[in-house]
Amino acid sequence: MNRIARPSPGLVPGLVLFALTLACSRADEVVWARTGGPAPTATAAADAPDILVVLIDTLRPDHLSCYGYARETSPFLDRWAEDAALYEAAYTHGTHTRIAVASLFSGTLPTVHRVRRVDLASPESFEEGKTDGFATSLESWAESLLAAGYETWGLSSNPNVSDDFGFTQGFTRFWQTNSRDGVHMLETFLSAWKEREAARPDRPLFAYVHFMDPHNPYEPPEPFDEAFEVPHGERVYKNGPLEVSADDLAFTMSQYDGEILYLDGLLQRLLSTWEAEGTRERATVVLSDHGDEFQEHGGMGHGMTVYEELARTLLLAKGPGVESGRYEAPVAHVDVHRLVLDWAGAVSPEVARGRPWEAWGDGAALLYTESRPGDVALRSGSRTLVFPRDDFSAARYYERAHDPREQAALTDAAGLAELRRVLEAMVGGDAATAERLGTPARKLPADASVEELRALGYLGD
Repeated sequence: MNRIARPSPGLVPGLVLFALTLACSRADEVVWARTGGPAPTATAAADAPDILVVLIDTLRPDHLSCYGYARETSPFLDRWAEDAALYEAAYTHGTHTRIAVASLFSGTLPTVHRVRRVDLASPESFEEGKTDGFATSLESWAESLLAAGYETWGLSSNPNVSDDFGFTQGFTRFWQTNSRDGVHMLETFLSAWKEREAARPDRPLFAYVHFMDPHNPYEPPEPFDEAFEVPHGERVYKNGPLEVSADDLAFTMSQYDGEILYLDGLLQRLLSTWEAEGTRERATVVLSDHGDEFQEHGGMGHGMTVYEELARTLLLAKGPGVESGRYEAPVAHVDVHRLVLDWAGAVSPEVARGRPWEAWGDGAALLYTESRPGDVALRSGSRTLVFPRDDFSAARYYERAHDPREQAALTDAAGLAELRRVLEAMVGGDAATAERLGTPARKLPADASVEELRALGYLGD
C-alpha cells in the first residue's frame, strides 16, 4: 500500500471536512440514548463561567506534538495550548476508564469510590452478573454544579461512562451513543450548544464531552489512515500482554496517531465554536483518562498495568485564575475535579481530595493509580511504587530519575518501607470512609452495553 506524507497543519481542517463527507462511523448504525435529571433551582453567580471538560479516551500525551512528539499529530491543539496551562506531569487514578472517571467525577481515589470490578461479569464469577458502578452516596461534580446553579450536560461515546454505571447523576441532560467516531459527538454537542446560545440562557452551563478517538481498535477514517508513512503491517490491538512484530507495531502506532490527527480537527471545530464571543466567560479543560501501551512493558492497550505510559495523561486548562504556561509540578485528576468546582463557585464535597489551583505546585499531589487486575502505583518524588493491592510482599519500586520508563525494579527494604509510610499517610483512612459511604454500587449493564464493552476488549474472567 502506498502511503502519503504527513499533512501540513494548514491542510488539517480540509482533511477533516473531507472525512466527514465520507460519513465514516465506527458503528454500523448510530444510536443515541438520552436521559436527564432535574433542572437547577439555585442561582449561580453573575460572573460564573460556562465550563467545558473535554475528555479524550486513551490519549497518551507523549503522542502529541505539543508534548514533544516527533510526528505532527496535533497542529490545532498545539496552537490552542500556547494560551493554556499545560501540565507535563498529570496523572490518572485508574488505567481503565470506569475507574479513572469515577475519580474525576467524585474527587476521590479508588480507595473510596471502589469502582474496581470493571470487567464484564458472569453469574459464575461476579454476583448475578453485576459489575461496579458510581454509587449514589457519592456526590458527582455534576450534582455539585447543579447545586451551584449550573445546567449540566454530559455526552459520552464510551459505554463505561453511561447511565448503566451511574455516571449520569446530576446531569440535567445526558447523551450516550454507540458510535466511536467523534464526529457524531461533535455535531450533537454543537447543535445543542448553538440552540442553547440562541435562546440566551440566564444560567451557566457545565458540559462534559467524552470522545473515544483514539481508543482501539485504531481505525482512523480516510485519509488519516495514511497520514504517517510506515511500512505496511497488521493493525494489532489487545488489552494485555502480546507479542508484536516491529512492522505490526509501527503500523498500529501510525493508525493510533492518525486517530489523534483526525480528532485534532474535530477539536478545532469544537473549541473554536465554544470560545466564540458569548454572554459569559468560557473555561475549558482538555484531558485524557489514561494512555495506551505500545510494548513498553510487553503488552498493548490499557487497563492492565499502572506504568507511566498508561498513568500519565494529557492536561490543558484555560479559565479564571489559571495562568498559561508549561508546568512541571505533578497534578492528579482529583485536582481537576476541584478546579472545575472552584471555577463555578461550587462547594467541594467533604470526601473530595483535590487541591485548589493555587496549591498545584506544592508537591502534594495524590498520585495514586489502580489497574483492572488490582495493581497499585504510588508516585512519590522521583519514585514509583508498584504492588498488587492485596499483597504488599510483591512490591517493587522504580527510580524515575535514571529509569523514566520504569523498567528496572528495586526491592530494597528501606526504600519500600519509606514508600509504604507515604502510602499509609495518603490512603490509610479511606477504607473506613468507603464503608461509611457503601461504595461501590453494583450494576447489571444492559445487553447493548455488554456487546459494546465486549467489542472494546473488556471480557469477564
